[in-house]
Amino acid sequence: MSSSRRRKSGLIAPTKRRNLRLQRDRKILIEIRCYAKLNHSLAAMSGRNPKELSVYTELPFPIREQHNGRPMPQWKDLTYWLKIHLIIMMLSEIADYKTLYTFNIDIHPSLVSKMKSKGKDDIRSIIRDRVRKALRIVEKDIPFFFVVEGTSRRTGLPTKLHVHGGVAFLDKSKMDVLRKALAKACGQGVRGMTTTPRHLVATWFYGGGDRWGNYILKFVDIADARLSDRRLTISRHANMAGQALWEIITGT
Repeated sequence: MSSSRRRKSGLIAPTKRRNLRLQRDRKILIEIRCYAKLNHSLAAMSGRNPKELSVYTELPFPIREQHNGRPMPQWKDLTYWLKIHLIIMMLSEIADYKTLYTFNIDIHPSLVSKMKSKGKDDIRSIIRDRVRKALRIVEKDIPFFFVVEGTSRRTGLPTKLHVHGGVAFLDKSKMDVLRKALAKACGQGVRGMTTTPRHLVATWFYGGGDRWGNYILKFVDIADARLSDRRLTISRHANMAGQALWEIITGT
């Protein structure tokens, strides 16, 4: 078998396809942002105050074709990068950014050790199930998403495992309950485990375009022997929210 044939059937081809899809989705998001900004400006000039998602329902929306004339991809064909950005847009643009609550939580080392000792190596799925169970205490069917990572942004070296993510909920009176539930899902403050210093940092989403979405995904492909290849979790209701926005944008 020739080397060129091996390259096409090996790891290079899937990587190239993934990069091409990511390039495509970056262009799509830029176009969506530009059109939404245009509609905001037009509304302001005419003295209107566009509510929530209305900027995506006026011309030049819906966007039915890519810049190259090809049909817009279906939701299932989007990269996780674009899906996360669309989910953030959908969950944050309701009620003027005061619906999406973001968090950065350290996974307690004792929880990691406990799971490893039981032969459970997929930390992401363990935290996913714990978060899902914990959030039921706060509100039914809360949309959430998070990324598990273990790389230091400052040094680029391995550091303690932690999660970056967000939840969308409306009952502000349950804020303390929500924070404690998220912390316990990561092993902080549960029976037999103390809390580590600065174990949880959380705040309402501040807006700011794509910066936060890019930030939480920054190390999703970095090799880490402690983690499986899959680092991202999107709950069913968060996925439904992002898909709903995509269908508005594309007119489907």
